[in-house]
Amino acid sequence: MDPAGFSSVGSCIGHRPCHRLNTCAMTRIDQRTLTLGALLAAAAIPLSSPAAYAGDRCGLTEDRTLLLWNSNKVESQAVRDLYLAHHPGVHELDLALTYNVVDISRSLYLSTIRQPVLDYLNSATLPDGTPMAQHIICIVTTRGLPARVFGQNEMSTFPISSYVSVESELTLLQQDLEQPSSGITEFRHWGMVDNPYHRRINEPISSFDRSQIQTQRGFTLSGAGAHVITGLTPGDFYLVCRVDSAPGATTTALEEIAALLDRSDAPSFLPAQVQALLDEYACADQLDDDRYGQAIGTSHDDFERVVDNMIDLGVVATHDQTADFIEQGELADPALPLLVFGTYGENHDAGGCGDDPPGVATYLSLYPDIHPAAVMLAYESFSGNSILNGMPRQGQGQALEFFPAGGTFTFGNVAEPYSFSLPDLEIITDNLYLNGLTWAEAFYSALPALSWQQTMLGDPLARVRIETVVVADLNNDGVVDTADLGQMLGAFGTSSRIADINGDCEVDTADLGILLSNFGN
Repeated sequence: MDPAGFSSVGSCIGHRPCHRLNTCAMTRIDQRTLTLGALLAAAAIPLSSPAAYAGDRCGLTEDRTLLLWNSNKVESQAVRDLYLAHHPGVHELDLALTYNVVDISRSLYLSTIRQPVLDYLNSATLPDGTPMAQHIICIVTTRGLPARVFGQNEMSTFPISSYVSVESELTLLQQDLEQPSSGITEFRHWGMVDNPYHRRINEPISSFDRSQIQTQRGFTLSGAGAHVITGLTPGDFYLVCRVDSAPGATTTALEEIAALLDRSDAPSFLPAQVQALLDEYACADQLDDDRYGQAIGTSHDDFERVVDNMIDLGVVATHDQTADFIEQGELADPALPLLVFGTYGENHDAGGCGDDPPGVATYLSLYPDIHPAAVMLAYESFSGNSILNGMPRQGQGQALEFFPAGGTFTFGNVAEPYSFSLPDLEIITDNLYLNGLTWAEAFYSALPALSWQQTMLGDPLARVRIETVVVADLNNDGVVDTADLGQMLGAFGTSSRIADINGDCEVDTADLGILLSNFGN
């Protein structure tokens, strides 16, 4: 049983996630030919009307990013140097922490992390007078910085847990979470906060007004431990991500971080040459369709909707809902690398609903071909435990291991999150692949709750480009001709995704040169 009868609203994914044993079993494989023209092509826009691309998809830039690091920690400084080499335009703040622990108390978080960052953001201004607090959208943390604020009641929902990821807590650093709350939550930082950006499709974060981010707002308790902040918009919090990795078999963690950042510079894929795996278990009470009251999560089948996204992209998808734990050799095309991996991981055998993955916390080794633009979502409670101490917890798979395996986008849970709080893989794949938003925007638009257990991992500024069979064939009709040229000229000077051939967020002479060099192909 889940704590306090929690099965009615969600599953404790560290333990016993399946309650109803009536089963359904099927394997679904979908395959469709790439139709990027129908998906991405837009009507030509006159050169005089770049404003038609309102809500610039490329508004989240280096200049709107703050890098946090610790000069007293060798690994943190090394990651800072690596990140600046890839993103020299970011702002940075040295926290100069004098302690050497990753799991910290609430008071230590407030005094050594939140307060210095708040002081910097609320005192600095740009040359034009814009407050840094409003200008910054994204915050990047580094390996070697604290990763979790420990608290009380981790495995209980009544009263609610006060454990939290440092990254998730920093999202709302402009709000005073130390104020008393009501009901079963003693303070605002107990429990989770509804994310106003959740399930926003193709809405760049830079399109939201940020002038009120420092405004203190009221908190309302919705259900048992889920707060809703009055008037909070997507422009009123920060997107926070950690740059970290596990070591590989023959490589250090820093070498893997360097490789991750290299992959993140310009990730791309050709839909016909990748595939997706969505692997659930056989019980009807699944993990990817949980919600918490009216505020948190969704009640639809998330993995099923990911399959729909893959069909739209022209990507082969295997959706398994049998007891079998699917391995690479059982995929629709074992020779294709994995682009999307949704799994119940070590919870696949929970409640007798499926097979136990081979080994202990090593199932990623079953997929030797992970695409460099790949994303992974695992329904495991403690997938971020190795961020804290380098070790798995309760034999569960670890998100940081996805990077040595060759993947680029994932997240980890640093304490029991409950299944309803995990991000929607449907929204991630929609915004990351179909809509060309950054990893930060894709992740936070998929995340139901803030001030909770999830740690976003990877390079938040990474954007994925979809390749075409014929380079510069913008309308995907098989030939580069005047129709493609007209489409590019119509988007010139904008950030139109389809005409931005080189993926630098600007349709310019570089893209025009690529098109002209391929004209007639």
